[in-house]
Amino acid sequence: MDEIIANNFQELCRYTSEKCAQSLVSYLNEILLINEHINLTSISDFQKACLLHLEDSLVALPDMKAAAEGNYCDIGCGGGFPGVVLGAASGRETHLVDSRAKKIRVVSEAIQKSRIDDFATFKGYAERIEDFSAKHRGQYAVVTARALSSLPSLLELAAPLLAKGGTFIALKSIIDAEEEEWGMSLLDMLGLELVNKRELELSDGVTQRVIYSFKKTGKCRIKLPRRVSLAQKSPLKPT
Repeated sequence: MDEIIANNFQELCRYTSEKCAQSLVSYLNEILLINEHINLTSISDFQKACLLHLEDSLVALPDMKAAAEGNYCDIGCGGGFPGVVLGAASGRETHLVDSRAKKIRVVSEAIQKSRIDDFATFKGYAERIEDFSAKHRGQYAVVTARALSSLPSLLELAAPLLAKGGTFIALKSIIDAEEEEWGMSLLDMLGLELVNKRELELSDGVTQRVIYSFKKTGKCRIKLPRRVSLAQKSPLKPT
């Protein structure tokens, strides 16, 4: 293991086994190689990518471990963060959803090359989230989203996918009070409740994150999903 990888490896092993961490590093290397030809991430430096993709995904693992057993879905998976990382570290069957078929294809290739599928079963779906959730309503014990949209939009997109008692984990940078208040005002409408909020710093001592965990406790009081893109373009308002 070269020096750059070794500098980050110990931090990853705080969350998962050494063998899994090694495969995650291999997966990240594959993604960065692919990224030279296909835009998957704006980060090209390995050390920075290890912090902002691998560690930044693994910090949500305690929330996933606290969730009910069952399948896991990552919406807007991009280069596979956090979906591939949390799927491997948790061992849950993982469904990766992204509207861009090219991203699903290359993520699947990187999973195979890095042998990350030794740790979990992965399935990719090249669909808009709204179309996917109409077909897979109420099927997931865990849903995650990272750096995808505002909290109100994410709550709307995740709610129809969750089984009763399922958990939605939103990985966010520190957000302003207005965005958080807006999101919380929608919980009753969406059949959700906040069960945990954690603010933390990554190992660089600078990068701040907040992780929200919401539980599906009842039925949505509106028909979801709405039409494609409405969650982002015209977010729900509290009634």
